[in-house]
Amino acid sequence: MKIFQLIKLRGLSIIEKSNHKSQYKGEIIHTKDLNIGDYIDEDLIKVAGNQDAIIITQDKDFKHFKHYKELYKQNNVAVVMYRAYNGKDKYWDKVIAFVNQWEKIKKMSAETERPFVIQFDTKGVCFLKV
Repeated sequence: MKIFQLIKLRGLSIIEKSNHKSQYKGEIIHTKDLNIGDYIDEDLIKVAGNQDAIIITQDKDFKHFKHYKELYKQNNVAVVMYRAYNGKDKYWDKVIAFVNQWEKIKKMSAETERPFVIQFDTKGVCFLKV
C-alpha cells in the first residue's frame, strides 16, 4: 500500500520499514519527496489515484465532500485525515495519535473498497461517508 503523506511525520516511514511483524505493509512517502508538495488538492487527488495511493492529511479541505466527493470516486482515492480538536492539538498529539492508530488504519485501508475516507484522532478511528 502506497501512502502519500501530507502530515509532516517523515520519521514514520523509517519505523514502518522495520515493522516486520505487521500483516499490513505501507510505504509512506511525503509529497515533498515526490516533488508534488505544492500541487493543489485536486491535482494531488488525481496523482494519488494514478499511483493507487492513500492520502494522509490534516488539511480540512479534504473533508469538503461536496467539492471532492466526485473526484474521490473518479480517481478511486482513499483519504486518511487527522481530526484536530479546536485547532489546539500539539504536534506530538498528532504523532502519538497516528502511531497509536496506525495498525488499525492500515487494516481498515487494506480491507475496504475505495473510495473511502478514514478519520482518526487521539480517541480512535472511524469511516466518514463518501
